[in-house]
Amino acid sequence: MFKKRFLSILLIVAMLTLLSGASAMAANIKAPTSGSVTLTNSQVTPFSVVSAGGGTWNYGTEINSGIKHVWSYYIHPSKRHSSTAIIGSSQDKEYAGAGVWSYADAFGAWNQTGYAYYHTY
Repeated sequence: MFKKRFLSILLIVAMLTLLSGASAMAANIKAPTSGSVTLTNSQVTPFSVVSAGGGTWNYGTEINSGIKHVWSYYIHPSKRHSSTAIIGSSQDKEYAGAGVWSYADAFGAWNQTGYAYYHTY
């Protein structure tokens, strides 16, 4: 009887230790603080809206009248952040506070590769 009770208590303590260690490890996992994407030339207009780094990132490219527009828009609910759009020699980097969108837009030749970035501070 004593042996069964002791083993039961030992098992419960071991399970609680494992569970508390798992939650501590999960608390140490951090969201990425930056991201980037290369927007190559294709017949498809690439764009996306994704959850990234704890916020929302809207990026893409479109061609209109032979001019390519690259954009990177980002919002984070609790951190200062930036978004950057680059194509050729055109570059735009915009900063914003928590809860406010940062809007970066760049324009270049239709055949150039675009780049979009976000970063949190």
